[in-house]
Amino acid sequence: MLRFLTVREAAEASPLNEERIRRALRGKELHGAQSGKGGSWHIAEPCLEAYLLGQACPHGKAAAA
Repeated sequence: MLRFLTVREAAEASPLNEERIRRALRGKELHGAQSGKGGSWHIAEPCLEAYLLGQACPHGKAAAA
């Protein structure tokens, strides 16, 4: 089953801090879904893993890092 992470969880699971993850999400470098304008972000684990490896997101909606 696909697991989704919050920005905080993604930061804890990676070498990136929360602000860097938010910038990547806003810049569409990292694929994620936002719950409404200004709402919290949710990132699928495979998308975070691909971003950290500099690969294309499995969804094909985000550019590689």
